[in-house]
Amino acid sequence: MAQIKIWTLGTKNTDADREISWDSVLPNYADANILIINLRTLSTSKLVHNNREDHFKAQKAILDKCMNGGKVIIITASYLSRTIHKQSR
Repeated sequence: MAQIKIWTLGTKNTDADREISWDSVLPNYADANILIINLRTLSTSKLVHNNREDHFKAQKAILDKCMNGGKVIIITASYLSRTIHKQSR
């Protein structure tokens, strides 16, 4: 059985097999089994300074992975933690 590869985008995690920052060259997402995306670290300034075409390619690759690849993608956003915290009260 092949080892599961876990990658993180926009966050650091010592348990991940690969950590990708928003301003690095975006990889082939098909190589990861699980991709954890931290949207809280994606700022407008990072979007402005990065190549827009590369980001569109990355968005398409991630969506294709989600819709067709049978891979697991976990997306984090700041409103989720607030929502969960409110529900737990």
